[in-house]
Amino acid sequence: MSLAPYLAPYFSGNQAWSNANTDFRDYPATPGYPTGYLGLGGATSTPTRVVGQVSPYGCNVTGASGNASDVAGFKAYVQGLGHGWYVVDVVLTLVSGALTGAGVDISGFTDFGFLTPTVDYVGWAFSTVADADGVVQGAGTPGQTYHYRLTGQFLEPASQAIRFRIQAHGTQYGVVTAANSITVQSMAIRPATVGEIAAANQVQGLPVFPLLPGVTPDPEKTPSWSTKVLRASAGNERRTAQWPYPIWNFTLRHEVIRDRPNIDEIHGIWELFNTVQGQFGTFLFLDQNDYLVTREGLGVGDGSNRTWQLNRAIRYWTEPLLCPFGVLVYVDGASVGFTLGVGGVVTLSAPPASGAVVSWSGGFFYPCRFTQDDLTLKAIAAQLWSNDGLKFCSVRSIT
Repeated sequence: MSLAPYLAPYFSGNQAWSNANTDFRDYPATPGYPTGYLGLGGATSTPTRVVGQVSPYGCNVTGASGNASDVAGFKAYVQGLGHGWYVVDVVLTLVSGALTGAGVDISGFTDFGFLTPTVDYVGWAFSTVADADGVVQGAGTPGQTYHYRLTGQFLEPASQAIRFRIQAHGTQYGVVTAANSITVQSMAIRPATVGEIAAANQVQGLPVFPLLPGVTPDPEKTPSWSTKVLRASAGNERRTAQWPYPIWNFTLRHEVIRDRPNIDEIHGIWELFNTVQGQFGTFLFLDQNDYLVTREGLGVGDGSNRTWQLNRAIRYWTEPLLCPFGVLVYVDGASVGFTLGVGGVVTLSAPPASGAVVSWSGGFFYPCRFTQDDLTLKAIAAQLWSNDGLKFCSVRSIT
């Protein structure tokens, strides 16, 4: 694969990665690890500084032949990263062996001393996760360089720091039958943008509205109710609320939409609009100002009920959420097992005890449809477009 599309935007000095020395430019000695990185306990391999592709140096690690428990690799600790969504970016070359048994993971800790781990853990096996081009590489091919851009979530509020680890061997990444040797060209982590969070999550296979940087900072959002009003000749009224919660109406204006070979934003909008056939189909919209729920109360256990509808509160008023994602459910503050069903209904593994407080954290989409069957975009300059207002509204069902 060619690294050219990735290196300029992802490893420039302007990229706000959270860990230091992402591309190993600071690598003073061999054998040894790049500055800021540590070895993994129990590994028998010796790290070697080699000629790099992303920068002058890469770090090569090789596991013991056929020994998956030989956790050959290295790690970095990053302070000040708590619960939330993260992007992990890795460029590596498979020298020999296979990608099977190799991977990268992040773990949460409660303190900057990295002594107390939390329940937060996300791991990716290089042989089974899609790379940055959307291809699952399987065992891979020796001599090839691979780029992975991965998105993971931490939901435990106690997490205050992250351990960032890459391995040539690891039992959690698959069966190792030979010695894997990989050269890590770069590894970086940072909080995900709202657009990356939206792109990483889907509900019921519905398409996600593309969040583009050119949107105006003042999108319109309006709750609409339906009230039947009967007025007598004397002026007295009888009013009937026909909806239990509102329809949300949105208007987004894009000042600039780019249409360039390496930044193809305009086709993302056209693709979505034509995929859902204007007003006909449903899509997911993530409101950048309103998409997170933290420890939202669901109710109190009675010793038998296991099913709960996820919701969110605006002060004392609540509404159900049909398209949540990244859900974590708590009973009396402790995380518990559950299954997430259609329409934001969770079924707990066991019924909460009578009086136990049930709550949840996560994010949510608005399921929406367009309120127009035509889409007009204006060319404002070469390879630049805009729109005066794209209108859509929330819907009550995703089935």
